Amino acid sequence: MIQTKYRYIAKEKGYRSGMARMKVGGPTVAGIIIMQSNGDSLENIVEAYPMLTKEMLEEALVYSKENKEEINRDIYDLTHLPDGYRLGPNGIVLKK
Repeated sequence: MIQTKYRYIAKEKGYRSGMARMKVGGPTVAGIIIMQSNGDSLENIVEAYPMLTKEMLEEALVYSKENKEEINRDIYDLTHLPDGYRLGPNGIVLKK
């Protein structure tokens, strides 16, 4: 696992394409940003992922601001999938 200065965020080569993710098994940081941009509040995201807290999500927002280029690439990768694939729960890419 690649160490970060963040308490709740991890990156691991070969796991979720190495994208920054919540350590407790929730969505990727890019997935959280996608959910928020689609109108979900932090409270709604906590409801969808009860293992997460508002504090964890706030850290994900800080991470996304401090690592904007990385997160923008991850969002692009998650939203521009090859034919035959779709974005599943937790930001996991699945075959249709």
